[in-house]
Amino acid sequence: YLGGATCLGDVLAEQGYTSTFLGGANSSFAAKDDFLTTHGYSEIKGLADWRAAGEEEKSFRSDWGLSDERLMANAKDKVDELHAQSQATGQPFNLTVLTLDTHEPVHIYDYCNVDTENVVTSAFDCSMTQVAGFVNHMKDAGYLEDTAVVIMGDHLKHMSAGDAFHEQLDHHPNRTIFNRIWIPGGSEEQLRPGVDQLSMYPTLLEVAGLTLNDREAGLGVSAFAPVVPDTSAQAADPETYAELLDSLSPLFYAEAWAGQPLAR
Repeated sequence: YLGGATCLGDVLAEQGYTSTFLGGANSSFAAKDDFLTTHGYSEIKGLADWRAAGEEEKSFRSDWGLSDERLMANAKDKVDELHAQSQATGQPFNLTVLTLDTHEPVHIYDYCNVDTENVVTSAFDCSMTQVAGFVNHMKDAGYLEDTAVVIMGDHLKHMSAGDAFHEQLDHHPNRTIFNRIWIPGGSEEQLRPGVDQLSMYPTLLEVAGLTLNDREAGLGVSAFAPVVPDTSAQAADPETYAELLDSLSPLFYAEAWAGQPLAR
């Protein structure tokens, strides 16, 4: 899957990392399982695994998957396991966790109290509380002394007539994807503002302690780089950059999809 592409999981595997993915949804959605298993991840758990493990039915939403509360509870157990293994073997680990409570149409679990005018606002708050609880678990266990944590959104909030806040956000000039980064030692290095998703790849590589030529990788420039090189597409003016992202790239696609087809 994407046999011609070198991805985060590939690089981490080359550096000796063991990579695990936990998600509440079906692992085959958007071919996540195919992608991850062929790009460095050795363990993937999703909806079918949680059902097989005996998670209570009330912890699932019928249209999507396992709640963030139970996902984060499982993530706490997994990070405990991975951190202990890492200390015993010296092998670093990468744990990737994908939430789903904030996906509309909104679903309210019994651990979430709706105390806002718009129901989806409470859902967002409850999901963030679960993520914060996972980070606090790592803090209480002392893992933040030697383990980096990155919290990031996967896309901007969808905007259509049926989605909450579309009138307020549809044409908002300053919408960005959320990200926060913790590096052991409490680095005071500031992140460059205006970073988009294409720059998260080199950013994550630097978070993992790797050194990059010109702090670039793939199509992005690390958020830790104070300025974008003039030779990077990231330096283009907004209109030109947007046109570039929307343009067809047949050569790129052909190279990215190189490799043998997967047997299904």
